[in-house]
Amino acid sequence: MSFFSFIIVSLLIVTGCTKKSTEKASQDQTLNYKSKISYVYDSQLGLDAAAMLEGEVISWSQLLSQDVALQELQTSYQNKALATAYGWAAQLDSSQEPKTLVVFMEAPEDLKEVLAKADVNFMKDLTVDFQQPTEASVLAQVGDKKLLWMDFHRSNIQHAQLYERLFQQRMQRLNGVVIRRLLLQASKNADLAMEAFVKKNIMSEPIDPTEQDVRDFAQQKGISESDLDENMIERLKAIVKQNHRDAKIENYVAKELVKKPIRVAFPGPKVSVEAPRLSENDQFPQWGKGQGPELIFVGDWSCENCGSTLTSFLEVKNSFGEKIQGAFIYSFPDRDREARMAAEAAMCVEAQNGESFWTFLQKLGDVKEENLEEKINIAAQGSGVDYEVFRDCFLKREHEETVNGHLVYVQNLGVTSPPLVILQGNVLEDTTTAGIKKQINDLGYSVKSSKGGILARIKAFFGF
Repeated sequence: MSFFSFIIVSLLIVTGCTKKSTEKASQDQTLNYKSKISYVYDSQLGLDAAAMLEGEVISWSQLLSQDVALQELQTSYQNKALATAYGWAAQLDSSQEPKTLVVFMEAPEDLKEVLAKADVNFMKDLTVDFQQPTEASVLAQVGDKKLLWMDFHRSNIQHAQLYERLFQQRMQRLNGVVIRRLLLQASKNADLAMEAFVKKNIMSEPIDPTEQDVRDFAQQKGISESDLDENMIERLKAIVKQNHRDAKIENYVAKELVKKPIRVAFPGPKVSVEAPRLSENDQFPQWGKGQGPELIFVGDWSCENCGSTLTSFLEVKNSFGEKIQGAFIYSFPDRDREARMAAEAAMCVEAQNGESFWTFLQKLGDVKEENLEEKINIAAQGSGVDYEVFRDCFLKREHEETVNGHLVYVQNLGVTSPPLVILQGNVLEDTTTAGIKKQINDLGYSVKSSKGGILARIKAFFGF
């Protein structure tokens, strides 16, 4: 099954097996965007508004205008969603022949080209009707079956990450529009041209960045010292000067002109996935099946940052192993022979004793031995399993396909940069021991898993 087909089956299962209603996002959620101006998400602004500034609408067309980067990201995002919706509709069981897919967005210039780029087959008996949205949360519909934007995001991590980039570009553009509008109004009220107003109230003192300011900026942007000739320094100085000017203007607007948070029609990004429901899944090593929140580690023992993240994960297990449930999913480049060797060895340990798997992982990180096979042998001997049975399993590569199953799973999930720690479907940013524990504490240990997530159903569908 291809990567895209997996996503389509995921969506098909979740929309076919559950009756999902549009979820209303709560109002007044502060948006995580680096600006002195405060922005909040408001789901009730209306479909034509991208934002609301002092009672005046900032429309979607105004937001998109004069920002080529935003326009390109918006197009890429919509095309990805369109192709996903088309594939979802094509595989739906329907009594209506031919089927009609209603997609709530503007029509692309060439539907066939969009589908071809996503490796989705065009179907003559599937009619596509592009309409203006009536519900902000709904991406597409066939009959009474709906595909939500949330389903699209959660079906694959890369979809969520694409929206995250789109969100940042939208907010950058919106922040500029807000600042300019408020400055224009303030200038008009003061009976001054905007530049004169800025000079009088904000830029009364000249900005003159030092050479050290420029060198610090160059270091932030990854520009080497060897490239900092006189011309480069002058160009960077102009950028630093403009950045300082923009920052002063933003600070002034936030302090003097913004009376209340700016209301925004689109939500902040949240990288989340339909993680496997552990109580129904035996594919991955786990502890505490059926109890408390679900915590999942995706990675291996040797990738960049994997060691420290895995240590945190195991420390959390030691502290909360009787209160939460956890699982381990291997993710590494298929060509990484050493990672595969360690993974197959670990699964041989797990096959004998589930708890010994976690001991083996811990010892694999602790053992100071350069030769990997010897390192594996030492870790296995200290994990509490029958070593001879382990060696027979390991040498025969009895769990090669088990590990392959892990790799296919995370590929279809869209994981490209392990490690990941997933708590209740949410990909955590802070993967330190303290950070993970805080997130678990915030759940209060009483959060119940939703019934039958997408990937749990996929597991059942394929007989995992």
